[in-house]
Amino acid sequence: MKNLRFVYIILIVLFSFSSCSNDDEPQDNGDLQMAVGVYELVELNISPAQDINNNGSSTSNVLSELPCATGTLNLRSDGNWIWTFLEINVSSITGGDFSITCTNSTTKRSGSWSISNNQINLFDGANNYTFTKNEDQLSLSTGEVLPGFLSAVYER
Repeated sequence: MKNLRFVYIILIVLFSFSSCSNDDEPQDNGDLQMAVGVYELVELNISPAQDINNNGSSTSNVLSELPCATGTLNLRSDGNWIWTFLEINVSSITGGDFSITCTNSTTKRSGSWSISNNQINLFDGANNYTFTKNEDQLSLSTGEVLPGFLSAVYER
Protein backbone atom coordinates (compact mmCIF):
# COMPACT_ATOMS: atom_id res chain seq x y z
CA MET A 1 0.00 0.00 0.00
CA LYS A 2 2.91 2.37 0.74
CA ASN A 3 4.34 1.71 -2.74
CA LEU A 4 1.02 2.55 -4.39
CA ARG A 5 0.73 5.76 -2.37
CA PHE A 6 4.33 6.68 -3.33
CA VAL A 7 3.61 6.08 -7.04
CA TYR A 8 0.47 8.17 -6.74
CA ILE A 9 2.41 11.07 -5.16
CA ILE A 10 5.10 10.87 -7.87
CA LEU A 11 2.42 11.01 -10.60
CA ILE A 12 0.81 14.06 -8.99
CA VAL A 13 4.17 15.84 -8.83
CA LEU A 14 4.96 14.99 -12.47
CA PHE A 15 1.57 16.21 -13.72
CA SER A 16 1.93 19.38 -11.66
CA PHE A 17 5.22 20.23 -13.37
CA SER A 18 3.94 19.43 -16.85
CA SER A 19 0.87 21.62 -16.39
CA CYS A 20 3.06 24.58 -15.47
CA SER A 21 4.78 24.79 -18.82
CA ASN A 22 5.06 28.01 -20.76
CA ASP A 23 2.30 27.00 -23.21
CA ASP A 24 0.04 29.67 -21.75
CA GLU A 25 2.61 32.44 -22.15
CA PRO A 26 2.65 34.60 -25.27
CA GLN A 27 5.04 33.32 -27.90
CA ASP A 28 8.41 35.03 -27.84
CA ASN A 29 9.56 34.63 -31.41
CA GLY A 30 9.95 36.63 -34.58
CA ASP A 31 6.64 35.40 -36.06
CA LEU A 32 4.67 36.88 -33.18
CA GLN A 33 6.46 40.23 -33.40
CA MET A 34 5.97 40.35 -37.18
CA ALA A 35 2.20 39.91 -36.72
CA VAL A 36 1.70 42.44 -33.89
CA GLY A 37 -0.17 45.57 -34.95
CA VAL A 38 -3.48 47.19 -35.79
CA TYR A 39 -5.26 45.89 -38.87
CA GLU A 40 -8.11 47.69 -40.65
CA LEU A 41 -10.89 45.98 -42.60
CA VAL A 42 -10.19 46.45 -46.34
CA GLU A 43 -12.45 43.76 -47.85
CA LEU A 44 -15.69 42.13 -46.79
CA ASN A 45 -16.55 39.65 -49.52
CA ILE A 46 -19.92 38.14 -50.34
CA SER A 47 -21.27 35.60 -52.80
CA PRO A 48 -23.16 36.08 -55.01
CA ALA A 49 -22.21 39.65 -55.95
CA GLN A 50 -24.83 42.30 -55.14
CA ASP A 51 -25.67 45.87 -56.18
CA ILE A 52 -25.69 47.18 -52.61
CA ASN A 53 -26.04 50.91 -53.38
CA ASN A 54 -28.37 50.40 -56.38
CA ASN A 55 -26.03 52.09 -58.88
CA GLY A 56 -26.44 49.34 -61.49
CA SER A 57 -23.08 47.68 -60.72
CA SER A 58 -22.76 44.50 -58.64
CA THR A 59 -19.74 43.78 -56.46
CA SER A 60 -18.44 41.00 -54.26
CA ASN A 61 -16.68 43.44 -51.89
CA VAL A 62 -19.25 45.06 -49.58
CA LEU A 63 -16.82 47.90 -48.72
CA SER A 64 -16.77 49.21 -52.30
CA GLU A 65 -20.48 50.11 -52.05
CA LEU A 66 -21.00 50.39 -48.30
CA PRO A 67 -18.24 52.61 -46.86
CA CYS A 68 -19.87 52.68 -43.41
CA ALA A 69 -18.77 49.04 -42.91
CA THR A 70 -15.67 49.21 -40.71
CA GLY A 71 -13.59 46.91 -38.56
CA THR A 72 -10.32 46.90 -36.62
CA LEU A 73 -8.27 43.99 -35.32
CA ASN A 74 -5.53 44.79 -32.81
CA LEU A 75 -2.99 41.99 -32.19
CA ARG A 76 -1.07 43.04 -29.09
CA SER A 77 2.45 41.94 -28.19
CA ASP A 78 1.23 40.51 -24.85
CA GLY A 79 -0.66 37.75 -26.73
CA ASN A 80 -4.09 39.40 -26.43
CA TRP A 81 -6.32 40.79 -29.16
CA ILE A 82 -9.25 43.18 -29.54
CA TRP A 83 -11.55 42.94 -32.57
CA THR A 84 -14.08 45.74 -33.15
CA PHE A 85 -16.48 45.94 -36.08
CA LEU A 86 -19.72 47.62 -37.08
CA GLU A 87 -22.52 45.10 -37.42
CA ILE A 88 -23.99 44.62 -40.89
CA ASN A 89 -27.64 43.78 -41.48
CA VAL A 90 -28.29 41.36 -44.35
CA SER A 91 -31.87 40.55 -45.34
CA SER A 92 -33.27 38.68 -48.30
CA ILE A 93 -35.33 40.70 -50.76
CA THR A 94 -36.32 38.38 -53.64
CA GLY A 95 -34.78 36.44 -56.49
CA GLY A 96 -31.37 36.08 -54.83
CA ASP A 97 -31.09 39.80 -54.06
CA PHE A 98 -30.23 41.01 -50.58
CA SER A 99 -30.45 44.30 -48.75
CA ILE A 100 -27.13 44.98 -47.00
CA THR A 101 -26.94 47.94 -44.60
CA CYS A 102 -24.83 49.17 -41.71
CA THR A 103 -26.36 49.21 -38.25
CA ASN A 104 -25.62 51.51 -35.32
CA SER A 105 -24.29 48.57 -33.30
CA THR A 106 -20.61 47.86 -32.79
CA THR A 107 -19.36 44.45 -31.68
CA LYS A 108 -16.18 44.14 -29.64
CA ARG A 109 -14.50 40.81 -29.00
CA SER A 110 -11.24 40.01 -27.25
CA GLY A 111 -9.09 37.12 -26.10
CA SER A 112 -5.71 35.52 -26.64
CA TRP A 113 -3.91 34.81 -29.91
CA SER A 114 -1.10 32.68 -31.28
CA ILE A 115 0.63 32.21 -34.61
CA SER A 116 1.86 29.06 -36.30
CA ASN A 117 2.89 28.67 -39.95
CA ASN A 118 1.23 31.95 -41.03
CA GLN A 119 -2.02 30.93 -39.32
CA ILE A 120 -3.14 33.35 -36.62
CA ASN A 121 -5.55 31.81 -34.14
CA LEU A 122 -7.77 34.06 -32.04
CA PHE A 123 -9.56 32.53 -29.07
CA ASP A 124 -12.18 34.44 -27.07
CA GLY A 125 -12.91 31.77 -24.48
CA ALA A 126 -15.67 30.14 -26.55
CA ASN A 127 -14.81 30.60 -30.23
CA ASN A 128 -11.70 30.13 -32.33
CA TYR A 129 -11.07 32.33 -35.39
CA THR A 130 -8.28 31.36 -37.79
CA PHE A 131 -6.78 34.05 -40.01
CA THR A 132 -4.18 33.46 -42.71
CA LYS A 133 -1.30 35.96 -42.66
CA ASN A 134 0.21 37.11 -45.97
CA GLU A 135 2.65 40.01 -45.61
CA ASP A 136 0.61 42.79 -43.96
CA GLN A 137 -2.78 41.20 -44.61
CA LEU A 138 -4.89 38.88 -42.49
CA SER A 139 -7.68 36.91 -44.21
CA LEU A 140 -10.57 35.15 -42.54
CA SER A 141 -12.44 32.77 -44.85
CA THR A 142 -15.80 31.36 -43.86
CA GLY A 143 -16.88 30.06 -47.26
CA GLU A 144 -20.46 31.11 -46.51
CA VAL A 145 -22.79 32.51 -49.14
CA LEU A 146 -25.35 35.23 -48.47
CA PRO A 147 -26.79 35.96 -46.00
CA GLY A 148 -23.36 35.02 -44.58
CA PHE A 149 -20.01 36.50 -45.55
CA LEU A 150 -17.50 34.69 -47.74
CA SER A 151 -14.34 36.30 -46.32
CA ALA A 152 -12.87 39.34 -44.62
CA VAL A 153 -9.45 40.88 -45.25
CA TYR A 154 -7.67 43.15 -42.77
CA GLU A 155 -4.54 45.14 -43.58
CA ARG A 156 -1.87 46.69 -41.36
